[in-house]
Amino acid sequence: MIILLLLTGLACQVGGGAPGETELGEGQCIDNGDCFEGEGCVDGSCAAADCIESSACALDSYCDAEAKTCLAGCQEDADCGAGTRCEAGTCVERGWRSSELDCQVGEVCNLSNGSCWTPRASCRSCALDPLSCGGGSHCLLFEGQEESEASCYDECSTQSDCPAGFSCSAINFGAFEVKLCYADCSWLRGEGWL
Repeated sequence: MIILLLLTGLACQVGGGAPGETELGEGQCIDNGDCFEGEGCVDGSCAAADCIESSACALDSYCDAEAKTCLAGCQEDADCGAGTRCEAGTCVERGWRSSELDCQVGEVCNLSNGSCWTPRASCRSCALDPLSCGGGSHCLLFEGQEESEASCYDECSTQSDCPAGFSCSAINFGAFEVKLCYADCSWLRGEGWL
């Protein structure tokens, strides 16, 4: 324990003191913590700094670690604005990723061309007519719902088959089970989403 205290004391002597005061002399530094606010450690001396890290810079710019100044461009995705990513030092459009991230509720993302579209029958009213939903969709009425709330639900294999706001869920029909893009259609309609 005594050795630990001696080592701790040694660490404090090397870089200790108030900002701007080190054993190296006034205005000299080992790291940014030795300098006053608004300054950074540049080549062993405290100097005026626009930034210490990129979060201090505007979007689509980053903090140059050597010069402590904000430069146009990026070093990582966090330097770029919403919907963009960093590629070779430039913020570029991110592109389409998924229905949940890029489309409105009830729409599916076409990743090949970046468009959002409304699928076959999701949440369309069906008045308990099984033929009104078309192939690959089912007209369902859940317990506690009025007959007028019966809605079409599209079949799915994975979540990517479903529109934004829906989940690919297994629905049991007694002896068999089918996976459907499920959402509370009555609530979505009532809230104006569909």
